[in-house]
Amino acid sequence: MLPNLPRSAWLVFVLIFLCLFTYQCSLNNEFMMDDFAVLFAIPKGFENIPKALDFTDTTMYYRPVSNLMRLFSSTLFPTDPFYFHAFGLILFSIHVALIFCLVRALFKNTYVAFAAAALYAVHPINGVAGN
Repeated sequence: MLPNLPRSAWLVFVLIFLCLFTYQCSLNNEFMMDDFAVLFAIPKGFENIPKALDFTDTTMYYRPVSNLMRLFSSTLFPTDPFYFHAFGLILFSIHVALIFCLVRALFKNTYVAFAAAALYAVHPINGVAGN
């Protein structure tokens, strides 16, 4: 017998499974192209969080959340691409679940929210985010 959870909780579990199933083959990918240059541009260590949030850097983009995620990934998993990809996949799955919650709150319709989040989860444009 299944636990007595609200229908929306089950749908979130289905969305997370959908993300994991769709992008699970990316877990075995190695680092490629500019991954090393991008990942290790910010020094490792949690003491470098202020540097990750600093806008006085010479780059032309200010992306503090992206910088923090790269800092956490490179600090926790320095050279292991499996854990880096797993961390990204977990974050993407959480993102899809939050999209479900947002669309459900906006449209007051669970099925519309599930369809929108499922489409977002498997859409090919998110291949980089899921990978």
